Amino acid sequence: MHLQPLGANPFATALAFLYGPGVYLRNKWYDHARAYRPPRKTISIGGIHAGGTGKTPVALLVGHHLVESGRQVAFLSRGYRRRLKTPVIVRPEETRPWDEIGDEPCVMRQELPEAWLGVGASRARSASRLSRLLDQSAVFVLDDGFQHRSIHRDLDIVCLPPDPFRDRLIPSGYLREPLSSLGRADVLCVIGARHETDILEGSSQRLERRFPAAMTVALYQEAQCWVCLRTGEEADRPPLKNPAVLTGIARPERYIRMVREQGIIPHSVFSYEDHHVFTGSEIRGPLSGGADGLCTTHKDACRLRSFALVQSIDIWYLKVVLRFCRETARRSFGDLLSA
Repeated sequence: MHLQPLGANPFATALAFLYGPGVYLRNKWYDHARAYRPPRKTISIGGIHAGGTGKTPVALLVGHHLVESGRQVAFLSRGYRRRLKTPVIVRPEETRPWDEIGDEPCVMRQELPEAWLGVGASRARSASRLSRLLDQSAVFVLDDGFQHRSIHRDLDIVCLPPDPFRDRLIPSGYLREPLSSLGRADVLCVIGARHETDILEGSSQRLERRFPAAMTVALYQEAQCWVCLRTGEEADRPPLKNPAVLTGIARPERYIRMVREQGIIPHSVFSYEDHHVFTGSEIRGPLSGGADGLCTTHKDACRLRSFALVQSIDIWYLKVVLRFCRETARRSFGDLLSA
């Protein structure tokens, strides 16, 4: 089921104590190492927390802005948990199953079909291959790239949860790196729910004081619409009376809260680890308890789509968009991307 940090127990604290110096030494090495410089402008979207901080929505926000500005965009992704291990280049409008490119690139493909995709273990190689196919004005968007320091980036965007100040290093908490690593960032995006606006703004101001060289913006996630996995029909809410929630994402409690905020009371909740590859029994299981359908996320829907049995089940996924808390922040962010 869904994995949680180990917390402040002695074993986890000891592991985090060992992990911290390793992160420090790795970053010191990269501070002086020569990074591969892609032959196009490169924007990295990443985080210091493990999963669930809104990196994919921010990557899409950046991608949409660039495409609307007339630029070609190519997402560079590792394609975590995909079954095909060879590198893949996906052209605009071309479709590939999630197990060839990964669930997050699958979402990017569906939401921004005009973009190119370069998927593989070596994002530097993907960038090199794509550079032969793209205009000189094209932009690479490096997915989950903050720790991937072997690639030079022209803009480093880091996504953070509403209150990023109280977490611990892995495995005691979610932190991949200490908060001090944000000194490398150019933009800090504090992301949460609409009802957390005051917390988001407060954290944004606190980060501005600590990291004055970075632009800091606050954003909230908002439900856009529900989509039927079988038909593609869109609705303000799924036509289900007794739905179960099925997820395989990091921090599913945020999605579950968003579902409840729409007045949907789940019959039951089944949460698995991030990028979980569902089995047929895990999909059918919630329905055996009396649920009349499933509610899930866009990322999970990409993985569920490969099962023939979903054609006989009412499955609805929620599409989510990001909104800036302040209009001035939206304009400043757009100006920075266009520079």
